[in-house]
Amino acid sequence: MTSDQKLSFNRQIIVRVLYIIAYFFLVAGLPMIVGDDWGELAVYIGTGVAAVLGLFLFRDRVIAGLKSLKEKRLKLVLSVIGFIVFQAVVVAIATKVVPGFGDSANQSAAKDAINGSLMVATILTLAVFAPIAEELVFREAMMGWAPGKVSLTIATLVSGLLFVYLHASFTLTGFIYYLPGTASLIAIYLLFKRNIAASMIAHIAFNSLSAIGVVTAGMG
Repeated sequence: MTSDQKLSFNRQIIVRVLYIIAYFFLVAGLPMIVGDDWGELAVYIGTGVAAVLGLFLFRDRVIAGLKSLKEKRLKLVLSVIGFIVFQAVVVAIATKVVPGFGDSANQSAAKDAINGSLMVATILTLAVFAPIAEELVFREAMMGWAPGKVSLTIATLVSGLLFVYLHASFTLTGFIYYLPGTASLIAIYLLFKRNIAASMIAHIAFNSLSAIGVVTAGMG
């Protein structure tokens, strides 16, 4: 690696670290600062800002990824469908085997929010902004920098475990619930050669289906 390449690599690392810090401040720190009265709205605004900021910082990667997918659209669609089926099977089996499975605090909060007064903002956040921001943080920022197999393996484990940990409400059933989805998103990101656009589209599809399911159940 030449001196110019090292400088470019170091700059990439700095940008990724700063974005990760900004993300957690916007989606976790900001709601704590404004308090309970404005906390929910702060989460939506923070997530939206984090998504826009990430798209700006990693715009070259996102644009290149979208261009690459033009000839791989069928592969992406089949991959997304396949992983949705995989998740559905795992969840169905776990629901029968694990007591209290699927009743995590995170899931309950999401359902309450979707059926609440800010339904439109909630759906947009969960189905669009959150998937974009989370993929840019947990996949691109945490995994995209890794130059070799060892570093990529370590980055993948750290990213995956942290993603599940933050979504699982610190419970075993929550961990089991989110593990298949997390593994699916990581697999798609790696299957398409670290194409962040592919994992973002897949994540949006997963979350959109979940949101539709919650809304439909609430109307029933």
